[in-house]
Amino acid sequence: MENKLSDYSVKSVKTFDGMEETGFNANLYRGSKKIASVIDSGDGGETNVRWLDHGSGGVVISGRNFSGGVHVFRGTPEEKNTRGTSEQRTNEKRHGWTKRIFSGR
Repeated sequence: MENKLSDYSVKSVKTFDGMEETGFNANLYRGSKKIASVIDSGDGGETNVRWLDHGSGGVVISGRNFSGGVHVFRGTPEEKNTRGTSEQRTNEKRHGWTKRIFSGR
């Protein structure tokens, strides 16, 4: 099953002043189902996602890293659903999709 970006929504967005920039926390939904909690603490580090199906067993997820190399890791089934095609993942990474979606920019 391939999901589209339009299948997802962000709710309960709260922003706050971080050490280096504006931080946020929010909930990620696929349809009406809450699938993850997301936080960027605004300290210059990465955005953290806590997948709510983390106890359902790991699946292998593969893709490309920022330098184009193969990246394989274990994740959750819901996380794998959000990955999309390789081309979508490349575009999302290139354009910083999490910051745009959650910051409203």
